[in-house]
Formats: sequence, C-alpha cells, structure tokens
Amino acid sequence: MKIAILGPVTTKTYFGGVAVFDEELAAGFKHNEWEVVLITNQKNADSEKNGVPVRMINAISARKIIKEESPDIILASLQYAKYWRFCKENAIRIYFLHGFFNRSYYGKLKSEAASLYQRLIAKQSHYVFANSYFTKMVNDQFFGIQTNEVFHLGVTSEYYSAILNTEVPKEKGAILYTGRLVSAKGIGNLLGAMKVLKDGGMPYKAYIAGDGPDKEKLEKYVAKNNLDVHFLGRVSQKDLVTYYSKAEIFVSLNPSEPFGIVFPEALLARCKIVCPCTGGQVEYLMDYKDTVAFVDEASPDAVANGIERLGKSPVAAELSDKYIQTFRYDTVAKEMIDYLNVRGKTNGS
Repeated sequence: MKIAILGPVTTKTYFGGVAVFDEELAAGFKHNEWEVVLITNQKNADSEKNGVPVRMINAISARKIIKEESPDIILASLQYAKYWRFCKENAIRIYFLHGFFNRSYYGKLKSEAASLYQRLIAKQSHYVFANSYFTKMVNDQFFGIQTNEVFHLGVTSEYYSAILNTEVPKEKGAILYTGRLVSAKGIGNLLGAMKVLKDGGMPYKAYIAGDGPDKEKLEKYVAKNNLDVHFLGRVSQKDLVTYYSKAEIFVSLNPSEPFGIVFPEALLARCKIVCPCTGGQVEYLMDYKDTVAFVDEASPDAVANGIERLGKSPVAAELSDKYIQTFRYDTVAKEMIDYLNVRGKTNGS
C-alpha cells in the first residue's frame, strides 16, 4: 500500500507542529514497511525527510505530480485537502484535525471561515481523525465536524531517543515553560504564580523557552518584581532536551490545548506537571495524579499552589516500557494501519 501525506514540512525558514507531525508520521509508516511520499506546496523543501521522498507542488504541477504518485491512501492536514481532486477515484481520503479555530485566538472571521472550510472537507473525506477526544468533542459539538477516530500523537524520534538516554540530573526547584509567549498560553499567569512563590518564600528558578509578541512585557514584569526567571528565547532541540531533563516541574497553562505535545515531552523527561483541568492533555495525564497538578489556569494563586504541592512531593512519574512506546510515531502509524485493516481498506498490507 502507498500513502501520501499532504501538508507542510519543516524548512530553513519554517517550523510548525503540523509540519513535524507530517514528517514523523511519514517516517512511522515507512518503519511499518509502507510506501510513503510527502507532498507539500512549500518552497525550498528538502527532497527527502527521514528517508521519505518529498514532492513539491504548486497550482500548475499538483495534478501531474499527484497522478504520478498515485497513492492508495491520502492523508491531508489544514488546507492541503484541496488537492484531493487530483487523486485517483478509489483513493481513500483521510482528513486529520489538529485542533479547532477558537475565536479568542484566531478572531471571529478566520474562525468561522476556517471552520466552514473544514466542514466541507470533512464531507468529502472517507475518514476524519483527531489528535484527542477533546479536539473531537469541540469540533463535533461546536463546529459540526464529526470524527471517526482519535489518535494521540508522538514526540519526534530525535527527542525520543535523546530524552531516554540523557544523564542530566534534576535541579531542585527548577520550573520549565516551553512555547510561544502569548497571552493565550497563560504565560502571564505563570509569572504571576512565580511572584506568589517568591512572596511565600518558596525557592524556585524558572526557565522560559520560546519567543513571541508578549516577551518584552513579560520581561518588564519579571524585572519589576525581581523574579528568578530566565528567558531562553528559541532553543535548539539538544538544549531543549537538557532543560526538560533538569526541570523538576513543567508548567503549561493553555486551557484549550487540543493535544499539547509539550506534555508527553515533559512526561518522558520525568517532570512533574502543572496544567489546566481542560484540554487534550487531560486524557493521558489523569493516570498520574500524584505527579500532575490540574489547576485553575486563570488563577496565579492556584498555579502557585500546584507548583508548591508538587515541589514537596518526592514522587516522579513511573512509566512502563509499553506506555513509553505509545509516544513513538511508528506506534501511531501502526494504530492507523490496524484501524484501516479492520475496515478492509488496506488489503492486509
């Protein structure tokens, strides 16, 4: 069987979560001995990713290239489903939902237009997959987009290998945040919690990895309140592994996180975790209540209390080898293959 994955890929000038998903899932299918091709309309993409060929298309070449590849199954993300019309008639079309277009983040017009587009695409799909039951519920209940199955995501193969083989010791009181520095991510409330901890006399050191439009405002708040917070900017994958490894507690506070890949990254690094009571991460963190604090993300006091409780606990998450394997993309690909096999869509391949 041959599968084409349509979507963005990482380039020298572009890096995004969906692009990483496309590349890692493609490698996962290749590991399961499927024929795979990545198809993207991004310019300056490499000719291959993780041993998987990459075909670059545009409005003129799309029909020719997709017909040349002639995939049996075609999985698309974002706006890339528009190229389905060039596939052979009996190709299985799968649309993958990575989240939802909430108004508070995308604005009213973009949210409504994008959701309408996704509803139309879903009707043209044989299957719609989502990255969490939270994503599934929101798209179904609020946007009228029904999902056939949920597949939790994996971490990158590079991160997976590095984090399981690192020997960096944990740093007592070290707190880590990774992500964009925007209000929707709750970073302001995290810094508010740092002030609560300082005022309460609890020792800590916070590392903030990432960049964004709120950085200057956040730096001023830290300076004004003399907080022990270090802004790292964008960090390399190697350095990110180091910071995850030495962090005692990981904090991320977006209440509408569709899946939250940072949480599996933190879990594999044996970090204790502070997160909201809502979001896709709840589905796979509920089994670790001793090392996870579910908090009211809008309250700096509640966030600080969660950090303080975990800081007093000597317990770290114990993960079975079988559970660790679920965060590999070859496992994610195998789950998709099994799902399609049951429905007779892969001829047992």
